Amino acid sequence: MSRRISTKKRFPEKDFKYDNLLVSLLINRLLQEGKKRLSRRIVYKAFELIELRTNQNPILILEKAVRNISPRVQLKAKRVGGATYQVPTLLNKYRATNIAIRWVVEYSRKRSGKGMS
Repeated sequence: MSRRISTKKRFPEKDFKYDNLLVSLLINRLLQEGKKRLSRRIVYKAFELIELRTNQNPILILEKAVRNISPRVQLKAKRVGGATYQVPTLLNKYRATNIAIRWVVEYSRKRSGKGMS
């Protein structure tokens, strides 16, 4: 085991427009080739469209969507004797949120014929 001091978990800064950590996580996950300004523009445009179509707060809709798709358990490989078993383990809240945001970005990129927003 390493003798170094364990580091604290570092979270990204809150988004300056909506002052929300979840929005900044989404922007950072959407990021490609260091173009953060472009990813911000995509997210803000999507939020404008959400607000225009639903007349609701886009932050609340994003939080509800992430809550709905975030996984509760994850399968880990456990080796017992010569066999390997898939054992379900509970996820902490931050890891579940990260996986959910990753899935949102992945499937929004796979949409055919439509832009990211």
